[in-house]
Amino acid sequence: MATKHWQAVTGSVPLGTIGCHAGWLPNLQGGRAVVFAGQGLSVGMDTSTWLYDPAARSFALYKPTTTPPSRRDGATASDIVGNRVLVFGGQTAPQPNAAHTNDFWQFDGSNWSKVVATGSKPSPRRYPATAFDPKRRWLVVFSGTNEVKDFEDLWLFDASTDHWTQLSVVEAPEVRSFGAMIFDSGSQAFYLFGGFTSPGMKGQADGYRLVL
Repeated sequence: MATKHWQAVTGSVPLGTIGCHAGWLPNLQGGRAVVFAGQGLSVGMDTSTWLYDPAARSFALYKPTTTPPSRRDGATASDIVGNRVLVFGGQTAPQPNAAHTNDFWQFDGSNWSKVVATGSKPSPRRYPATAFDPKRRWLVVFSGTNEVKDFEDLWLFDASTDHWTQLSVVEAPEVRSFGAMIFDSGSQAFYLFGGFTSPGMKGQADGYRLVL
């Protein structure tokens, strides 16, 4: 940040992909970013796990004994208290025969394993709007798409109990995919902006605030 310009990463880097999943594990080797899967012209639907060392500005390919199925465009969260990166859902096959999943995985810096969650969970989808409250350990998932329709639902995953709950709201944003969502610890609120609505991939320029 002090130099105020981008610096290239040297050495081995992941092959070009879109829709990959990224998280942060501060307790792994002094802090490592985790980059998983995605889709690229040269790799297709990928299953690779890469670790990024910000001090050395270098990537290293990591080979866990267990790996989730290939995917892109799922929901990702860094559960710092639980020392894990969470990946939910996504698209598991390329277009035009896109397949979607609602499986749930966690990476603890050593290996991937399935999250054994309780409660009903969101249906298979990609491109949901998601954000994570690190103190309460809440992952919020809104809408998303399965290419046939956009979903009109709002979900909360409590990482302290590994439990899903579908939330009811009085007034909800228009359903969408590709929306951006963040959690602001100062206001204790989730903020949603933009995205596309179907049919026709109509771009949205609206914003919403959610307090839970």
